[in-house]
Amino acid sequence: MNFLKERNIIQNMIKEKDYETALKYFEINFQEYLGKKEISFKKIILCLTTLQYLDFLQINDYLSAYNILNKLDRSYWNKDITVLLYDNEDKIFDYTLDLISVLLCYQNVAYSDLGFFFSDKQLSLISDQINSLILELAGVASESILERIVKQQTLTSYLYRTLKHCQGDKISIKF
Repeated sequence: MNFLKERNIIQNMIKEKDYETALKYFEINFQEYLGKKEISFKKIILCLTTLQYLDFLQINDYLSAYNILNKLDRSYWNKDITVLLYDNEDKIFDYTLDLISVLLCYQNVAYSDLGFFFSDKQLSLISDQINSLILELAGVASESILERIVKQQTLTSYLYRTLKHCQGDKISIKF
């Protein structure tokens, strides 16, 4: 089972920016995975919550943004529960809840130097991440395809920087 119908429903809700309904739909239809694949389950919850959070921040509704994060229990502050987001240089990184929550400290954050968090690319990336994580819940992949791509890109970038700065030196890389 790859949950094609459920993935399409959630994707459509995300396109309509109906994140709260998407979150409720996910929790109802995938509750059985909470105990089995808890990290993936909670990553999806964090992704949907992040979309809501960013939406509230974009319209300067800081109280609602705060309340959205406040609904998450302490387990979501775990370093393993992350959402992939672009940074200001268009690189993809894992963001933990504590890093995301810092956006509350900025006035008009959507129009600040951190405005890149509010791009349509972020929405697409989070939407793809949710799709991949649902496939992971279904047992289609042990890790999401998106996570694999990010890991490969990170390793390739690291190797490139290492080789570029160590020209002529003997390099030893262990995996």
